[in-house]
Amino acid sequence: MAWNLPGKGGSNEGGKDPWRSRDPDRETDAFLERLKQGVGRLFGGEPGDGDTGPRFGLWIGIAVAAWVAFGSFTMVGTNQRGVVFRFGQVDRVMMPGVNLKWPWPVESVTPVDTGMRAASDSVRMVTSDQNVVQIDYNVQYTVSVDFTSDPARAEALTKRVLDDIAKFKESGPSPQHVNDIKAAMLRDFETNSHQNGFLAGQLAQRYQSGEAPETIWRAPDVYKALTPQVIQDTANACLDLKNYIKVVLRPQTGR
Repeated sequence: MAWNLPGKGGSNEGGKDPWRSRDPDRETDAFLERLKQGVGRLFGGEPGDGDTGPRFGLWIGIAVAAWVAFGSFTMVGTNQRGVVFRFGQVDRVMMPGVNLKWPWPVESVTPVDTGMRAASDSVRMVTSDQNVVQIDYNVQYTVSVDFTSDPARAEALTKRVLDDIAKFKESGPSPQHVNDIKAAMLRDFETNSHQNGFLAGQLAQRYQSGEAPETIWRAPDVYKALTPQVIQDTANACLDLKNYIKVVLRPQTGR
């Protein structure tokens, strides 16, 4: 590359090299000084103070402290569970309330809604004095299946549970099975209805759902109205095999 500027005789005026008058060391120092001043203004320093290192470290420390403080806590709702993923793998399950965790991206929490579902319907029945009555009911429910096994068998056991539910929805319970369950429920209600703790719990549930307190005493009539067909219809309405959550906890491996 030619160093001389275009001109007469192929050289610059005076025949001087324009690069010869520049001092590379001085220009480098000037560039670094301008860079320091820019960083100083960014982090609160004054231009030209030349002492941006401590301020830069202070801001980095504040950022790290904020990252740890705001990323180490998570709130899990009353009707939720928090599934903790550590580097993309399920690590543990959090219970409702405030929980500690490692900040993102080490750990992340996915909330899972475990709240009760609601269903309402009405049935007619004949009482012992041959009167026909209609019972309107509102049911809050949740269905969960838990089992302990080798993690390698989790898929097979889950499939077995889902197959059994599908079979139950298709054929329903046997009449004898329903009669046995009804008799057991009536005995339990007769015993529990004399216990203050049971009644307090039933009243609390009705207060939360907006039901009248006196509906506690209609439970025996609801039990008696149960039939294999009613139970099968309820299973088909409430047990949606396409809407479920599966969580598998695996043993911690060596790090």
